[in-house]
Amino acid sequence: MHDTATQLTKLATAMESCTECPALARQRLRVVPGGGHPHAHVMFVAAAPTAGEEASAAAAGSEQLATYLRLLDLDPRPGVSLYTTAAVKCLPRSAEGARAPTTGECDACWPFLSRELSTITPHVLVPAGATAAAVLLPRLLGTAAPELDPLHLQVVTTPAFRVVPIPSPEEIAALAPRPRKICLEQLRSLATRLGF
Repeated sequence: MHDTATQLTKLATAMESCTECPALARQRLRVVPGGGHPHAHVMFVAAAPTAGEEASAAAAGSEQLATYLRLLDLDPRPGVSLYTTAAVKCLPRSAEGARAPTTGECDACWPFLSRELSTITPHVLVPAGATAAAVLLPRLLGTAAPELDPLHLQVVTTPAFRVVPIPSPEEIAALAPRPRKICLEQLRSLATRLGF
């Protein structure tokens, strides 16, 4: 475990000096690496860090995971083997505030996310939202990502991981009341199976 934690610390240090996306590097308060158990059973991947994560010492993806748990009225159980991260490690900004990462920004950060995956080797990978799924699934499957339906959670099996893409909180909020209720029930069932 110590070696894995050391590798993740070195990876976070390497992220800090990244300037692959000059605009993001100029605007960022800090790079936001992932965090959690170094041999996590479940890896949760958001699209990008939040402003709160950037301003604090929180791990990328941790606030979005907390949002899901609030939506599902769940408390994380002690000892859950979990690691949270994001497809990009800097908060993308526009004049209006936080924005979704571009394909180029996701491509530039892929080596960092790929190293997190290969270091932690989770059993279950949970991309949260269409952007995170679009980054991970084609790279893991070697083909285009399958069409995802927020009302039918799917398990996509790869040689290394079981991948369960889920809609982002914003995508859930955009659903009509009945589909939203179905989606939340499925997410609650998934969270229970994953140990939450």
